[in-house]
Amino acid sequence: MHVVALIPHPKTALSSLLIADAASAVEPGSTITALHVCVDPAKIGGSVEEVDMQEMRIRDEGTASQRRNEVRKIFEEWSAGREPSPAGAKVEWVEADGGEEDGVRNHLGSADLVTIARPQSMDGGDALHAALFDHHRLVVFTPDTNGTAVSFGRSIAIFWRDDDEIRSCLQKARAWLRAADTLVILAAHENEVPEAVGFIQSLHVSGTGRLQTSVAKNADEFLEKANRGGADTLLMGAYRHGAFLEAVFGGATKTVMDHTSLPAFLSH
Repeated sequence: MHVVALIPHPKTALSSLLIADAASAVEPGSTITALHVCVDPAKIGGSVEEVDMQEMRIRDEGTASQRRNEVRKIFEEWSAGREPSPAGAKVEWVEADGGEEDGVRNHLGSADLVTIARPQSMDGGDALHAALFDHHRLVVFTPDTNGTAVSFGRSIAIFWRDDDEIRSCLQKARAWLRAADTLVILAAHENEVPEAVGFIQSLHVSGTGRLQTSVAKNADEFLEKANRGGADTLLMGAYRHGAFLEAVFGGATKTVMDHTSLPAFLSH
């Protein structure tokens, strides 16, 4: 199992690393790659506007090399103080120069899972976009963990919608579905539950004793029921209507990403 933790920003680096560590436990001998792209305006070769925006960040966040050094320090402190993984996961640091999306594209070739915390900068948004839309990787999006290890993957709440995105996400997440104690399907309509159950059972990941079902008509209800039911992880298809339309008009993915307090598997 190869897990890539995208760590574009110091504020979110530790959260991404902690979730990557928890997720890697699903398979012995996994590798965690901590990937930081150093977005230096002098090297990205983008438009004048892109370079200007990166230059403006220096006033608030420091130079690209300063941000890289801060992220590297967080990684090294985490790695040195990390409890030995029961699954024997190895960790490595990988650094790339250039644009965020290009750097991510060039280093996700063998990734089974990508973790990223809620973006705090343009780089974080670019990294998430590259992982979801360019590489179509399974992504775990996580809010801030406050620097503490969190429960992950024991009880997974599944936001079922009858589309390719949720089916793709479930297929890619089979290893974690198989390892979970409980799977909870929350479908938009009661008549969609049998199809959802049938699809999950076709993946051979769940016995009927640990599969629960209910209805969640929208993303807000999904979050409320997942939290009330004790889920520690969410799973859903991402941007079924496209990222641009959701950014303008809103949508389930944006609602979950804006408001979740739990890590969420996403796939597009």
